[in-house]
Amino acid sequence: MRIVCVGGGPGGLYFAVLAKRADPSRRITVYERDRPDDTFGFGVVFSDATMGFLAEQDRVTYPAVLAHATRWDPITIRHGGRVVRAGGVGFAAVERRRLLERLREQAHALGVELVFEREVPDPREHLDADLLVGCDGVNSAVRGAFADQFRPRVDVGPTRFSWLGTDRPFDSLTFFFEGNEHGCFGAHVYPYRPDRATFIVETDEQTYRRAGIDAFGEADTIAYCERLFAAHLDGHRLLANRSSWQRFRTVRCPTWHHGRVVLLGDAAHTAHFSVGSGTKMAMEDGLALAQALDRFPDDVDRALVAYEDERRPRVAHVQAMARTSFDWWAGFRRWVAWPPERFSFHFLTRSQFRHDTLAARDPAYVAAVERASGLDVESRVIAVEPPGGDLDELARLAARHPLALTRVLPVSGDGRAGLEDGRLEDYAGLVGRLALGAQVGHAGPRGACGPRRLGLDRPLSAAEAWPLLAASPLPYGPRSAVPRAMDEADMERVRDDFALAARRAAELGFRFLQLHFAHGSLLATFISPLTNRRDDRHGGPVARRMRFPLAVLDAARAEFPGEVAVAISASDWQPGGLSEADLLAAALLLRAHGADFVTALGGWTTPRAVPPFGRCHQALLAGKIQTDAGVPAIAAGGVTDLDDVRTILLAGRAERCLLDPVGPH
Repeated sequence: MRIVCVGGGPGGLYFAVLAKRADPSRRITVYERDRPDDTFGFGVVFSDATMGFLAEQDRVTYPAVLAHATRWDPITIRHGGRVVRAGGVGFAAVERRRLLERLREQAHALGVELVFEREVPDPREHLDADLLVGCDGVNSAVRGAFADQFRPRVDVGPTRFSWLGTDRPFDSLTFFFEGNEHGCFGAHVYPYRPDRATFIVETDEQTYRRAGIDAFGEADTIAYCERLFAAHLDGHRLLANRSSWQRFRTVRCPTWHHGRVVLLGDAAHTAHFSVGSGTKMAMEDGLALAQALDRFPDDVDRALVAYEDERRPRVAHVQAMARTSFDWWAGFRRWVAWPPERFSFHFLTRSQFRHDTLAARDPAYVAAVERASGLDVESRVIAVEPPGGDLDELARLAARHPLALTRVLPVSGDGRAGLEDGRLEDYAGLVGRLALGAQVGHAGPRGACGPRRLGLDRPLSAAEAWPLLAASPLPYGPRSAVPRAMDEADMERVRDDFALAARRAAELGFRFLQLHFAHGSLLATFISPLTNRRDDRHGGPVARRMRFPLAVLDAARAEFPGEVAVAISASDWQPGGLSEADLLAAALLLRAHGADFVTALGGWTTPRAVPPFGRCHQALLAGKIQTDAGVPAIAAGGVTDLDDVRTILLAGRAERCLLDPVGPH
């Protein structure tokens, strides 16, 4: 078998070594455009989990590569004049130059042909090989040559960063943040030798422009950052190595192989460096590709399918974590004024860690966060009646939690989702002795459906159904009836229905009221640009789309003396849906009109929504309402237990949490 690798970075070299060792008869050539001694970057970082996985799978090359690695345990956050450490989070790093040297030595000893200073402008000239491996980085020529087949999507991030080094010794992965007259900067620092560390500086676009960094050369960057981070450098220097300022590019490809051509590492996918190392991911790709070829030595096509089946879920998981982490780094300036414990916990829980995992690793750190917060977390939990209605279960929830909410109850007959919807009066026997809140709403285009236990959004027969209302005459789903676009008389009637329901909830003794303006219901159709196509005063920009929902809130607020929350779909999870700017504007308007809380739900504006289901999958939406808009938020969606609640509340992403009921939305 003849194999050609375009790109001589760690991923390609590692694959070449493993593939050649497994079958010495393979003729493997690696083309690298740079010289053997050219090394860009400083250190490569690996988590304990990654090291364990690679060491188990590869007992020859990988241990030799990491023989001189620098290891550490805690993550250190220097903030507000204090040093906060969270232990039990092990990492190691190796100098990139040393990593490449070891891999090249092994490749040469095995008989891999290494060709340096050789560009491959047209990889198609190597299609006569049995396998062409594109391991040529984020600017991959191989990916570009077969772009129609790989269909890459490259998203450019909103921040700017520069990859530097320093001769100041650091003993762990360390983060710190500094501000000046231009804005706020963050630093990711990790040691890869006793006397060297990688030093990545990141900032937002506005700060980058105000500082004039777009005109900087390397010397200017070094001088500026040494002044900025002088308190953390202790007189030591920063080092440059092609250290330009860049925007991070997230690469995704629907497929990583085409015919006998395959991508690995940054050529196929990237994930923001704040959650790990692109080199680590590339080496894991190389291992998986080599193992797939070993399993199917006579069938390259099956091997490439097996490689992608093995690696794609793992990469998708890392990219999902990277997306939330990158979002944090894009807005970190909003939280730098927070106290050290809360700031550190907010930072550490931005993607993969939560309360229980951190507590298991370093109970003293978590205890310090809890003491500093002063929060009685359990008093901020809200349970929700499961779909289908079970008063006994609601009573049990109310007995275990400080507040329990009913399922969504219709404000009128034509606002029902189906024939089995409940009424506020059904709860009269419970309200007096339990802490209950009511949820009320109008189903709108999702109304007149059969029981949800038989399937979601299944329309009733024409004989059983009733006319539906919406902002615009758009059916909810392909089988749904077409609703009538509301006129002013309809709006007045529905507004009064909500006011009457709020008054009745108060009379019955409910302590809390949540207005349901989410998940494709009537009021949701006004808020989302996907479902509001009106050209009158209720359509267009978000302030006009919010006009009728705000009128409903005003009317209900006037009738209910207790706390009022408004639940909205904070993201439609669909292209063309509610933007982040729209969300923040809507939250501020709801607060100005008397909402005590805004509950962040998501998706189901249309059945084509693709919510990223998972643990606490909407907590970041609540965090945007809470921290970006400054509006008290309730987090919901994938909040399944008290550790989820502690994670969200101690991080300052919400004021309260809804425990997720079991069942469809």
